[in-house]
Amino acid sequence: MEKELFNDLVQSLKEAVLISKAYANGRMSRSVSHEATTLAWLERDSNNCAALLNAAIEMDDVDDLKAALRLVIDAKGGVAKIADKTGLSRETLYRMLSKKGNPKLSSVLPVLQAAGLKLVVQAK
Repeated sequence: MEKELFNDLVQSLKEAVLISKAYANGRMSRSVSHEATTLAWLERDSNNCAALLNAAIEMDDVDDLKAALRLVIDAKGGVAKIADKTGLSRETLYRMLSKKGNPKLSSVLPVLQAAGLKLVVQAK
C-alpha cells in the first residue's frame, strides 16, 4: 500500500512539473499547486510523513528517498527550521538532498528526529 501511495505521489509530482512548465510557457492558466497540496497532507499528520518515507525506502532508490525527505523537511517548517533544530547547517542539508548528495545516517537521524520521526528496522 505504501509503495502504491508513493508511486501515485511521484506520478502526481511529475504531472505537476509538466503543468508548471506549461504555465511558465504561457500555455495554461495557473491552478492549485500540487506541491502545496502534498505539503498540506504531510503537515496534517506525521503518519503521512512516515508513510511517504517508508514507501520511498521500499523503492530502493536514494533519489526517491532524498525527494521524500525534502518534502518532509518542507512540511515541517523548511530547511532553516530543521537546520536550527538539528545543529546542521542549511548548506549541509541542501547538499545532502541535492542530486549529487549522499545522505549519511549521522545527518538523516537528526533530521528525522527534528521532524518528529524515528528510524525503525524490522524483519521482512
